[in-house]
Amino acid sequence: GDPLVDPLPKPGGPLVDPLPRPADPLVDPLPKPGGPLVDPLPRPADP
Repeated sequence: GDPLVDPLPKPGGPLVDPLPRPADPLVDPLPKPGGPLVDPLPRPADP
């Protein structure tokens, strides 16, 4: 049960996660509709 040396990836482990979490707000490969942080389209109503 050594938390420093764990050969098995923990489910949802933020440090060792071989599978990309589709709900990860920090790493999102897909642009969210209306996302103010990652918006590939220029907002015509941007103040």
